[in-house]
Amino acid sequence: MKTKKGYTLVELLIAMSIISIISMLFIGSIETYKKYNNKVLVDYCNSSIVMFINDAKQFSKAHNCTSYIMFSMSKQSIELKRKGVKPELELIKKFYLPKGFKFNSIKLKSSNRFIMVDHDGNTSDAGTISYEDMEKDIKKISICVGSFSVDIKEE
Repeated sequence: MKTKKGYTLVELLIAMSIISIISMLFIGSIETYKKYNNKVLVDYCNSSIVMFINDAKQFSKAHNCTSYIMFSMSKQSIELKRKGVKPELELIKKFYLPKGFKFNSIKLKSSNRFIMVDHDGNTSDAGTISYEDMEKDIKKISICVGSFSVDIKEE
């Protein structure tokens, strides 16, 4: 009696079909995951920037000091600093944009890259912070002086 060595063409085609169906489902899941992950990170980033600015206002008011919210395009970060006893500014808090995100522009009423917060917690400048997410979409956060609010702009 002969023993069969190897696979028939039909068996190979069925195995390849099953593998390709599974891989297509997996690739579709990865794309869905990337979109969902980007959405979660955008929500996190928006909330963190708004909270950072509001925390700076509370910090200045609580410590009766002038502080500065400084934006670094090269480091992709936001820093809260205050005038201390020494001539250089004292770092209080720092926030980095999530990996894959980058600042697009910081457009403030004055041409500075910082927002001054006075000892009463009032900001000195209005403007728009825009950043690019992992899908290259531009997200914007606006800072209003008169209403003392920081809002996320939906487009």
